[in-house]
Amino acid sequence: GGDGYVSRKVLEGGRHVGYDTVRLSTGEAVPLARRKGECVPDWDECAVRGDFSFSGRGMRFAESILEECAASGIARAFVDEVGGLDLANDRFRRLFSALLGSCRDVYAGVRRNKVSEFIRTFSIEEVQLIDMDEGGA
Repeated sequence: GGDGYVSRKVLEGGRHVGYDTVRLSTGEAVPLARRKGECVPDWDECAVRGDFSFSGRGMRFAESILEECAASGIARAFVDEVGGLDLANDRFRRLFSALLGSCRDVYAGVRRNKVSEFIRTFSIEEVQLIDMDEGGA
């Protein structure tokens, strides 16, 4: 089996207002990022990147999924997406390294401008790149 999470785009009235972290095995969703001025009630901002505010609760939810997947040693793990905020986060790096060590196959969506840093950070030797902007999806 497999598990992991995706960052689902949130639209309101046709406008892109943010992202939710969605666990694949359960469908549970937690707000992850919102455009400034679009934050939900009780928003607990932990970081800002560009126009987006990131929720500490959303980040912790994603990290808990990584932790549970690594601990269970599932066959396939899916992580979408990995960006600069994740690569700068010590806890994320530790959890993702544990995931790489315990799961047979790990599929990660990585921002194009972070692919080299991602490969270097995790000393990944075997990689298959699929450019989703070049007809891959």
